[in-house]
Amino acid sequence: MNRSENSNHEPTEFFHYYGQIQWVSDVFLNKRVFFPHPSKFNDPFDPPKYHSTFENVGVFTLTPNAKSILMWSHYANSHYGLCIGFENDGKNPCSGAAKIVYKKEDEFYFSQIPENDPLSSLKIKANFWKYENEWRIIETGNGENKKGFYRQIPGRIIRIILGCRFINHTHESKRNYIEFQNVFKEAFNQYFNVIWSNRNRNDTDWDEKPPRANQNEVLLQQVVPMPDKYGLRLRTLAKLRWKE
Repeated sequence: MNRSENSNHEPTEFFHYYGQIQWVSDVFLNKRVFFPHPSKFNDPFDPPKYHSTFENVGVFTLTPNAKSILMWSHYANSHYGLCIGFENDGKNPCSGAAKIVYKKEDEFYFSQIPENDPLSSLKIKANFWKYENEWRIIETGNGENKKGFYRQIPGRIIRIILGCRFINHTHESKRNYIEFQNVFKEAFNQYFNVIWSNRNRNDTDWDEKPPRANQNEVLLQQVVPMPDKYGLRLRTLAKLRWKE
């Protein structure tokens, strides 16, 4: 069995990318995530979004890949954002995530919504989205908000990964870092103790196999471009522990 998979051959960790820092405040402060309505999907030709069956449906998207250059570009504000890793322990909502099936464009866009299982149409996408390696948690709300609804975080937070432009010398990332500190100052003070910090951010901590986050621990990392080829690698900045 692959180390990154559980006994059901599902990823043991899922990631969700965030482009704006303020969007993730609920994750730490209120331990909740937003399930947007299918009408908010980024594919304007996605058939299910306009179907009445999905009036009270919300979808939280996940991927097992935290080092996708395209995902950081498209969903994390061109690498100025961050992504959060949720543990899939086989029992929490992450374990109920559905793996997206990718189909040829003409087969997908002209497909009919099955009357006996309409939600299954939310588990397929066109082939050109395949790079996302998307999994979806699909839930039904009570009509409280047509744009979507909040639910408890789908699993234990085990990683916070900053984009490669999150902390550097540009005006934008300095502002972003200050905003990060301001938004999460209360959360860090209230919820975290720093138990280890790589203050020099030296090159000895490139993590293909990052240090494991034990119970009540969170890894703070950053993705950095590889100097010799097209790709990203991870650098561990700190290890945090949730306060009791």
